[in-house]
Amino acid sequence: MGLAGFYGFFALFVGLFTKLGLWAMLNVAYPKDDVELLSTVSLIAFAVAVMCFAYAIHQHRKDSVRFVAAPLLAFFVAASIALTPWFAKNIREGIEQKVPLSVSVLISGVLFPSPADVSSLRTPEENAAISKAKENAAMSASGKTTNEDLGRYFGYENGINNHLKLPFNLTYQRNQPGEYTEITFIFLALLPAVFVFLAFRHPAFALAPVAVFLFEYFYFWNPRTSVILTEFFSNVSLPGGYFVIAAITLLPLA
Repeated sequence: MGLAGFYGFFALFVGLFTKLGLWAMLNVAYPKDDVELLSTVSLIAFAVAVMCFAYAIHQHRKDSVRFVAAPLLAFFVAASIALTPWFAKNIREGIEQKVPLSVSVLISGVLFPSPADVSSLRTPEENAAISKAKENAAMSASGKTTNEDLGRYFGYENGINNHLKLPFNLTYQRNQPGEYTEITFIFLALLPAVFVFLAFRHPAFALAPVAVFLFEYFYFWNPRTSVILTEFFSNVSLPGGYFVIAAITLLPLA
């Protein structure tokens, strides 16, 4: 479905994860208590997805069945066949343990009997204190998780630096020192240069990948500008930071 289909799927992904609260399962810090904001973000994401998919279908309207409907139907059938045993198992566990069906149960199942709910025996202040203690145990004071795998991939930087620096940190193993065992850094180093030599409709369009290439130099390699840019992005947090990440990584491809 082309680039429009890609943006539509990305918007659908953001909308579903926001609506179903799946960001928490990825240890992503987001304002989960602001129901109105999350509903608005989900609605906007779904609207963008519909518009992108509609535009993609319009582009292939002459052969919509062959280019759009048939592949989507095949993917849906294949995904359903692959996921049905997993979902059936989790639903059965939930029914056996008499646990209300939810997204968490559908994804993770119920491996052990749920503990008895004794919150009604405590005062509201005690319940709030216990909930706060559990939250503090899972998250550090700065909002970063103590999960080892998350730290290995995202490090311990502030703001959206973890996301923008992810390719660089993984390539050069900045978060987990050790021997270099693969050659991804070669392809990563050449990738920005490839965009410079693409056939653009107008020569001025080539300035976009050149700008990205310069940004990577000043952000990753130049010590003085790297400090300034890192400090700037440390004050940009999620979910609003996704607009910055998308602008830097996706818009040049448009």
